[in-house]
Amino acid sequence: MNNLYLSLMLVLIVALSGCAGLRDVPKTLWGSSTRVLEDQRKNALTRTYEKGYWDCFKAAVKTLTKKKYVIFKKDEVRGYMVIMGIPGAVNTTEVGVFFVELNDHQTRIELSSLSTHAKRLLAKGLFHGMDIVFGLVPPDMEDGFNAVEFKDGKTPADLVKAIDQDGLTIALDIDPLEALNALLVDPDFYDHWINKHRNDTVTPEITDLVNLQGRSLAETRDLNRRLLEQTFPTVCPKLNAPAAAEKKPSVPEKK
Repeated sequence: MNNLYLSLMLVLIVALSGCAGLRDVPKTLWGSSTRVLEDQRKNALTRTYEKGYWDCFKAAVKTLTKKKYVIFKKDEVRGYMVIMGIPGAVNTTEVGVFFVELNDHQTRIELSSLSTHAKRLLAKGLFHGMDIVFGLVPPDMEDGFNAVEFKDGKTPADLVKAIDQDGLTIALDIDPLEALNALLVDPDFYDHWINKHRNDTVTPEITDLVNLQGRSLAETRDLNRRLLEQTFPTVCPKLNAPAAAEKKPSVPEKK
């Protein structure tokens, strides 16, 4: 009886899948199949980057993960993803992201979907995020450091090196930008900083941020960024407009 039941289920699955094959069955049952998204590429929204295939694929994954989109399916070899959970669209709406390697240094991204609205929403978020990753546009204020900020020969690695040589703790075994942005959201960074710079003068803005009770993530990022800008002025880009330091301030203790 069990064998008969399994045989009937197999026949049903094959019938539902049609020519798409067994691999497409979950996708067909869930919503738009990968084949449908392929067919919709004729109406795709596209963007071409002067970057290699793998650079674009990694930048897309980084952006989608950061924005908390659902990467429902991903195939690095075939060069596509299926994205769901797009804010402003029905959660189960699928958008295909296809990567076309034009040459070693040029890749076209194609977004396809049965929903024009979802496709446009994803294009806005994905392409803007990738532009930031590649340093083509300035970072959003909440994104922390970005490569485009480092000019006149300065690099993220230079700032990481300066922080490390100052005796402050920072990750040295990951990408310098990632290390810097991890440090920006470290709620304990001020405690480490004050041990090394107790006699330093500080701006009123830093004093106000230190004295805040229960700082938010954005306030922690602002404080740590200002501390880095003040401590390493020759290698740290200036996001904040300079303010006059107090003449004889006492470096505030964390309460």
